[in-house]
Amino acid sequence: MTLVQVRVHGLFAAAVDEPSDWIDGSLPSSDTAAGLIEALCQQQGSPLFDRHSCMAVMGGTIAPPYRSLVEGDGVDHYQLFSGG
Repeated sequence: MTLVQVRVHGLFAAAVDEPSDWIDGSLPSSDTAAGLIEALCQQQGSPLFDRHSCMAVMGGTIAPPYRSLVEGDGVDHYQLFSGG
């Protein structure tokens, strides 16, 4: 398992107890940014976490869904919005 730190923003904040804090995310080894959001959905028990409606940011840069994560990475998740 790979342990990463996650901080959530926007609507995701409704799914966690302390949205301003880093939370732990456990992933199978060599997982990706997209896999992290699926793991959070299971760990937090909230359907708000959907890999199709969020973006991962690492070090101030948007991480593509296929970006591999390693132990100790910090990932910020933001909800994608659209308007009309």
